[in-house]
Amino acid sequence: MKLWEAVLMGAREMVSHKMRSLLTVLGVILGVAAVVSMVSITEGARVEAITQFKYVGTHVFQVHRAIPEEMDPTRAEEKSPFGMTLGDADALSTVCEQIVRVAPIRRVHAALSSIKNPPHADVLGTTEDLPIIRGFEIEKGRFLLPSDGKDYRRVCVLGASLARALYPLDDPIGKPLKLNELWFTIIGVLKEKDITSASSQIQVENLNETVFLPISTASADFQIQTAERVSMSIRDVGKMWRKSVSIQRLETQRIFNLIMGAIAGISLVIGGIGIMNIMLVTVVQRTREIGIRRCIGAKKSDILLQFLVECLVVTVLGGLIGIGLGAWSATLIASYAKWKTVVSANAVILSFLVAVATGVIFGLYPAMKAASVLPIEALRYE
Repeated sequence: MKLWEAVLMGAREMVSHKMRSLLTVLGVILGVAAVVSMVSITEGARVEAITQFKYVGTHVFQVHRAIPEEMDPTRAEEKSPFGMTLGDADALSTVCEQIVRVAPIRRVHAALSSIKNPPHADVLGTTEDLPIIRGFEIEKGRFLLPSDGKDYRRVCVLGASLARALYPLDDPIGKPLKLNELWFTIIGVLKEKDITSASSQIQVENLNETVFLPISTASADFQIQTAERVSMSIRDVGKMWRKSVSIQRLETQRIFNLIMGAIAGISLVIGGIGIMNIMLVTVVQRTREIGIRRCIGAKKSDILLQFLVECLVVTVLGGLIGIGLGAWSATLIASYAKWKTVVSANAVILSFLVAVATGVIFGLYPAMKAASVLPIEALRYE
């Protein structure tokens, strides 16, 4: 018996018993859909993690200050003694030979006060090494120089979006900018940087909406004694890999994947058992047909192939429907949970193979049962 003939017979059998076929394949559809959703979410988490590392830089590490548990976090920002001094930041490059550059960063609690309804802006104190470490470029003017910090100059550099919002028609270079009650001179504007959700997930600012000040000026003008964090550029990332990215979110996705995996496994097992039961009933109902076919020359292998292919036709169809349903579910999850999902070729291939494996595993026993029917007993069956 040729394979294509077995496929046609399986398709005809499925069409002639539509409701039975639908109920048989339902478990496979749900199981495969769960597999597609699970793999898509996992792949999306992997892609987003890579994006987050690229946003900061694959050779960049940030050391954050730790606030003691007994201290109120809301008061930790107010002249807190907990943190790293500029001397601590400089010492990092000497205690670890892998560190190439160090840039201390401190958030400044200052607001744009020179205009009405000012745009949102993060104000950071830092040093001249930050653009080299973080890999951003200057669109106009220049970035901070060592002399700016040494002389406590009141100068600042703006992100691209912030510069456009403040000076939509004019060149901002040389223009004044008021932070709280202090006036600063704009000396540079950064190039636009592609911003993704990575900025919020790895606790770094949107560079397009940031004001950069010399950290020494910020320390003197805004009474800042310590650095909130230190960005470092290292030579060999393999020797220093201690970056934690969105632990809570990744843990949530891991739990979600475990739940989806359990749903997929249970659905496939239930679907497979349902398929096996239906196929066993089908074997009994078609016993006389099996006997006639054996009498006119069909071999045991032909009967085995026929019933196995019929089972595979049902599960493959369920797999294809499940892949479509799973892709739609992944898109729905992405829109509601704000997770990135990627329906990759790997997810589709894996789901298809799962459907085929389900058909083979749970269809093999009924097919062997059909092949073992004796022709004489089958012809006597009413």
